[in-house]
Amino acid sequence: MSQFPGQQPTFSTPTKQPGDGLATASLILGIIGFVTFLVWGGIPFGITGIILALVARGKGFKGGKLTAGLIFSIVGLVFSLGWLVACIACFAIIMEEINFNDPLWFDRMIDEILFEMGL
Repeated sequence: MSQFPGQQPTFSTPTKQPGDGLATASLILGIIGFVTFLVWGGIPFGITGIILALVARGKGFKGGKLTAGLIFSIVGLVFSLGWLVACIACFAIIMEEINFNDPLWFDRMIDEILFEMGL
């Protein structure tokens, strides 16, 4: 930086776009939702991240943080919902196999599994 003698240095502060903080929060929540989808963390974090990204976009923010936050939030939400559906389906299949009138159903089920495994 060159200065003239007696001239004070000038500093400029970078200006933030409106919605920058919302886009950052969306990115953070999207990553958390994506990482925690196996414990259904993608549902609350994904929904919140999507809402924050859309609000940031509505305020005029454009940038990679917004896009990445929106993508991570959507993917985390979709993975969490898919995992939830898979767990419900497995639970329904297990519930069909249980005979609640037979007190020894669990022992028979374990014996059948061990037999199929060759043990």
